[in-house]
Amino acid sequence: MDAPAQQITLTHSAGSGAPVVWLHADDKTPAAVALLTQHFRVLGFTIAHTTSIQADAVANAIGPHASEPVGLIADAANAHAALSLAAARPDLVRALALIAPAVPEKLLEEFKTPVMALFGTRDASAHIGRSMREVISGCHLMFVYDTDHDMANQRPEAVEAILREFLIAGDRFLVTSKSSKIYP
Repeated sequence: MDAPAQQITLTHSAGSGAPVVWLHADDKTPAAVALLTQHFRVLGFTIAHTTSIQADAVANAIGPHASEPVGLIADAANAHAALSLAAARPDLVRALALIAPAVPEKLLEEFKTPVMALFGTRDASAHIGRSMREVISGCHLMFVYDTDHDMANQRPEAVEAILREFLIAGDRFLVTSKSSKIYP
């Protein structure tokens, strides 16, 4: 196993259905994962951030576990790796959800993969939405009430509902198919 592959570890796999990959920074599985496994086969990968991880290394780690394009979820620490993978391999990533990401530095004009960024109302600045849309045109934005960057543990039901709807609908995502509110 080469060095980059050793830094990407499959930490959990549960559920059935379409594959969803969750990239998270530590070994603790986010609470929203258990809820997502009711609808998807969720594969959790931890990425050690001692060096820069290339899109190829992430694709190679995911490849043996997914025979079809995946929904990809990444926390703030892994947002760059997830964006790089989705840009380089649109055949592998069908939808990308970023949880509390920093705004990317460069413009991603030709980004084909549907993208959604979730932010907590306790730590998102007022301009974050506009900044994300300037960098990633067509980026869907969601704000999860009364949370910060740890929203997948603070409000797992709300985060799961948003992610589920987005991963199913992709670019057709409009809050939810059942109502105009998600866990008000």
